[in-house]
Amino acid sequence: DGKMYYSYHNNGIGVVNRLGKIEKKYSIDEYIMHHDYVYDKDNNKFLILVNSSKEEDKTIEDLIISLDLETGEVEEVVDMKDLLPSIYKEAKMPESVVNTYGGTGLDWIHLNSLSLVNGDGDIVVSARELSSVIYIKNIYDEPSIKYILTHEDVFKDTEYEELVYTQKGDFVNHAGQHTITYVKDNNLKSYQYYLEMYNNNYGSSVTRESFPWDKYEGVGTFAEGDKSMYYKYLVDEKRGTYKLVESFDVDYSSIVSSVQDVEDNHVTSSGRSNCYAEYDEDGELIRQFNYTSKKYAYRVFKYNFDKIWFD
Repeated sequence: DGKMYYSYHNNGIGVVNRLGKIEKKYSIDEYIMHHDYVYDKDNNKFLILVNSSKEEDKTIEDLIISLDLETGEVEEVVDMKDLLPSIYKEAKMPESVVNTYGGTGLDWIHLNSLSLVNGDGDIVVSARELSSVIYIKNIYDEPSIKYILTHEDVFKDTEYEELVYTQKGDFVNHAGQHTITYVKDNNLKSYQYYLEMYNNNYGSSVTRESFPWDKYEGVGTFAEGDKSMYYKYLVDEKRGTYKLVESFDVDYSSIVSSVQDVEDNHVTSSGRSNCYAEYDEDGELIRQFNYTSKKYAYRVFKYNFDKIWFD
């Protein structure tokens, strides 16, 4: 409606009109935002990745809430501990005893992005600690996992093994990925679609010593790696498969980073390399921008601001 919504605080969202006036503020109560939130137009809600500030909560980055933009009501819709209980129970706190925030909450799954599939409450999330993409259905009523994209050995000999789709083709699976994006294409069958991501190609799972990194040829460490990649999968729900249909190399970034389609082009950010870029439809570099920073830019997106500042 010609307005912009900002997360102005880690538990607050503001609504700003085209003149820059703040028209409304929302609070998400005891929850703390991290990484990502998306707008569910059909239900007029934000879906938000959060941590809980309650003292009794011993984990981080495993909750999703909804914020009703009409009523301001906040509801916890997904707790990944309920969907993957045995994976949660086998996770171990690393010897350092501190997490990303310097605390002791167990970062056993590390949700770092979500993408809306439809208005029925189906979403796709990225679980960095498991190097997995997880499709969750019916989050507003009875959330459950529909499938998982990851190397077959990650969930081998667990009750979730049958949820892992079959990899078609010879490629190295995504590792430490970010910005999972669901893309529907009318040229595909009704049971097919694309999933795009920034494949960090980063091999780390600090809460699971048994993670099968030997199956991920060429993954980097936190400090260095050969490359990260833009990845585009074709997912076929009827056959329970996924295959890599498009990829190109970008500067290595072990954490953070993003990809975004802008018409036929791709905008990428390699955060730890302090650069962002735009590529054409063939993955050829158009222009790269480099910057200096004490840390990094978390993500980079390109917008035209139509209907906000331009008609």
